Amino acid sequence: MRTSIFLSIAILVAAHPSLHAQSADEASLVVDEVLSNGAWVAEARTCPAELAPAREVNDRTNSRDCGPGKLKACLSRCRAGGAGACYWLGQAIRGEGRNQQAAEVLYQRSCRLGIASGCTNRAAGLSFEAKDSEAAQVCAVRTFEKTCALNDPWGCTMYGLHLSQGVGTPVNNDLAIQVLKKSCRYGPQDEACTSGSRLRERLLKARQISK
Repeated sequence: MRTSIFLSIAILVAAHPSLHAQSADEASLVVDEVLSNGAWVAEARTCPAELAPAREVNDRTNSRDCGPGKLKACLSRCRAGGAGACYWLGQAIRGEGRNQQAAEVLYQRSCRLGIASGCTNRAAGLSFEAKDSEAAQVCAVRTFEKTCALNDPWGCTMYGLHLSQGVGTPVNNDLAIQVLKKSCRYGPQDEACTSGSRLRERLLKARQISK
């Protein structure tokens, strides 16, 4: 049953492409600096639901602002409290091993600073890292519930998925059907929308068959 949960987490991580053309040296330096920040690394162990904002910050930073040649400058803005800089830097450097560890730390920092998608991504990472931990799954569900309430599409898709499969929460297909309506904020081509819509259609069909 959990296979589909973690497949969807893999889709979530792939939803925003990495910047493959970036300088490996530049990325390596940034990863080292992020992972040497003890306070950030320690905070990344906290459940993102505890840090999720009541309202999302208005930050106009985008992926181009943290592109090749701009990673160190982006890290400087993140250190100064730039929520979007932390989030997009995480997206730029993520991958495997130390890169992914650093990305998770940056997602958590962006979460604390007010980016709902950062909270969603960190919760997905925690859920994947601790597949067999009920506490981690409960944390993930709490986080997805909060980020869905902030209209984060992946937060809603992941919340609906956990509700439909009873991972970290009792099964509640009716609620899953409702929250999955909010997965398409960025249009039908967005990965969160296509994944959420497919799941919602399956749940609606199953409900119709059971009547």
